[in-house]
Amino acid sequence: MKKFEEKTVQSLVALKCDCCGRESRIGDDYEASEFVSLDFVGGYKSIFGDGTHVSIEICQYCLKDKLGTWLKTTSHEGEKNE
Repeated sequence: MKKFEEKTVQSLVALKCDCCGRESRIGDDYEASEFVSLDFVGGYKSIFGDGTHVSIEICQYCLKDKLGTWLKTTSHEGEKNE
């Protein structure tokens, strides 16, 4: 005998930048693969609050705009980009 149960499954279909609102659908273009997700829980004495969940989805354009000065990049050959 086979037993079945119904399940509800959520699938990620798009990403939306929390800074600029740019949206990219998964599988439609390569833009979605360039999004950066940051997700963590603040630790003891964190400025965000002990145990506070912090998250952001940010597109590559906003990431470069907001943090580009401090981002370190290297080419796939290992050479530092200036």
